[in-house]
Amino acid sequence: MKNIMLGIVHLSLFILSGCAPSYKPIYMSQEEFQKNFGNTFISTCVRQCSGGNFKSLYDAKNWYGLAYAEYTTGSYDDLGFYYMGLAAENLNFKEMSQKYYEAALRNSGKSGCGTKSSGCDGFSFPADIYTKLDKFAQQQGHPNYQAKLASDKAALDADLKKRAAAIAEDERKQRAQMQAAKDAEAKRKASLPKPDINQIAKCAGYLYGYTKINNPLSETNKRLIQEANDFLNLFEDIKDRSPIAVKAMNIGNGLGQTYFATAQNGNMANVYLVQNMRNVINNECAEYGHRFGVETIKLVN
Repeated sequence: MKNIMLGIVHLSLFILSGCAPSYKPIYMSQEEFQKNFGNTFISTCVRQCSGGNFKSLYDAKNWYGLAYAEYTTGSYDDLGFYYMGLAAENLNFKEMSQKYYEAALRNSGKSGCGTKSSGCDGFSFPADIYTKLDKFAQQQGHPNYQAKLASDKAALDADLKKRAAAIAEDERKQRAQMQAAKDAEAKRKASLPKPDINQIAKCAGYLYGYTKINNPLSETNKRLIQEANDFLNLFEDIKDRSPIAVKAMNIGNGLGQTYFATAQNGNMANVYLVQNMRNVINNECAEYGHRFGVETIKLVN
């Protein structure tokens, strides 16, 4: 233990020096360590400073373990400094604990605990930090400190309100943008001509029908079925869409039955039927679908 890293001393020196969180740990010799804290801390920390969950260490009042765990983790936010303050205070290092609570106040909000209704690990920031600092101010009888504390608290509260207002304003703008986009889409749909039930049923039916004379596992068939559904989905209300879907299926089944009947007879009616189906899909349905945002693939021989 020739060169012992002392969590509490190290971090207090870091706070007093005003360094950034990326500081290099300060090492103390065993003699310096004992001079400041004596042998009790050394012997106790050897047994207890093994890390662990901060909240469980706090609940167990394991102040040495809490200080060590927090120090080795290096949480430079309000919760981390608050835990160090609790450890130092309960180890009777009053001045040091006050420095940690002041550091917690300076870093208020960094952990995000102050914005949570449940607090953090059961604490409520910055309220609990102010409670600790108020206690020190009362003990020391520093009216100037009280005034400074009140000023800092007012500034911090104002900053938190400002940030909350900024977040609320951003959310309001996002909602307004979403509503504007929704209104624009509704206006666009309202400006479109109403789809004709019979035309939709015909196009969806021909698309369904073509899948019956095509390879059932082909990618083309999957696309044709999707296009047929896109036509039917032009009617958003299921009550309107259901009878149209039934009519489309009847048309598709009828085309399929006719195709296989003419194929068995071996006459030209079969060829003409297929050509007619392609023409309807490629021309009539493609043009009609385009008016309503339904794009169809071009079928080839």
